Amino acid sequence: MGLLVAVIAVLLIIYLATVSPGFRIVLLVVLAAALPLAYLWYLQSEKQSADNESRLTIARSLVKPTDLEMTDSRLSPPSYPGLTLWNIYGVIKNNSNYDVESIALTIEITNCDATDSNCVVVGTGVARRDFLRIPKGQARAFDVNFSLENLPKLEKWKWRITDWLIEAKDPE
Repeated sequence: MGLLVAVIAVLLIIYLATVSPGFRIVLLVVLAAALPLAYLWYLQSEKQSADNESRLTIARSLVKPTDLEMTDSRLSPPSYPGLTLWNIYGVIKNNSNYDVESIALTIEITNCDATDSNCVVVGTGVARRDFLRIPKGQARAFDVNFSLENLPKLEKWKWRITDWLIEAKDPE
């Protein structure tokens, strides 16, 4: 609907510009005023994006994985064959000086032979929980579903967390 209105407006402007020399002058004045305003809006938008990126970088550097303590962690495979949704559960205690807002864990699944001598990585997934909000000195449950696709048949599988991405609350 919006596209139709825009097309009709452009056609109307073209028609009026061809039949009315006075409208052409008004159109040129409007365009001359709109271009600097559009450029200023673009500069403001770029500055806002850079500020947001800077805040995000700071938020991701305040709390280290060593500041968090995960206990009672379990990884559950899908409940039915053919499904790809896994679940990780644990309790995370925040030992940092900042409140944690969100956490993303990179989880690696390995499949081993019967003797545990030959293990190979068969899948990697990211379990992300936004709006987790763990105040400093407190603990919260971390219970997240995430997808792992195209896994071979798992005989004797193991898992580990290979990376933590932690975003702290902006201390402002």
